[in-house]
Amino acid sequence: MADQITQPSSLSAEDVHAMLLANEDILVVDVRRTDFEGICIKGAVNLPAQSFLATLPALLPILSLHKVVLFHCGSSRGRGPRVAGWYQDALNEHNITVSRAAVLIGGINAWQERYAGDRLTLRLPEPAEQPASVKEAISIDTPQPSATNNA
Repeated sequence: MADQITQPSSLSAEDVHAMLLANEDILVVDVRRTDFEGICIKGAVNLPAQSFLATLPALLPILSLHKVVLFHCGSSRGRGPRVAGWYQDALNEHNITVSRAAVLIGGINAWQERYAGDRLTLRLPEPAEQPASVKEAISIDTPQPSATNNA
């Protein structure tokens, strides 16, 4: 299934914004990995392209609960359309017609240009604002084992 057959449909930032405001059944999937920074669309899930194909069998039953699954990366010229194609191919292969893949035209860059200050746009913490580790983030104090001499 790695060879993409299906060309997914495309939606503009304006179309997606209107669908989200109208509470239409759309799931936004951000496929960025190391470049997942700056902003994201409120409610989007981050499923990096690098691991998407391997996890698609497990994701298909979950993603296909949504009428439209919208994929994007930074510009939606590479990863976004590729992952959307994989998803649409999987839908077609399993005869699932209640869901469809779409790509955000221009990716998060186009969204940011149009909706940077909008309530549907979330600013992500800068790397310096993110905790160095989970332990630091939740401040777990674990007891240290005491040194005992069992001789």
